[in-house]
Amino acid sequence: MVFDSKPGDFAVGMMVVYASGGDTHHGAVEVGIVKSIHPDGCFVAYGTGDTCAKTPYWCLIPVGNTYALGALTERSRQLGFDIWGLAEGCEDWSR
Repeated sequence: MVFDSKPGDFAVGMMVVYASGGDTHHGAVEVGIVKSIHPDGCFVAYGTGDTCAKTPYWCLIPVGNTYALGALTERSRQLGFDIWGLAEGCEDWSR
């Protein structure tokens, strides 16, 4: 399965889901934040540090319910899941 995503579907700061596993997308998914947009993909941060990976549009899906992230994170914490913050010395992307 190839997703029909294109550059206009994404914005800097948007949360996305990367579906790994090749054409079938069977396998893991990863959540990330778009740092920059390019003709052939987005640079996406998938971890708690400053590293990004250029990811092609065909395997990215924009996340629609980001308004709920704070509540969902708190629910995960209440259920005992470890929540990690940003890595020490992380670059400030708002500059």
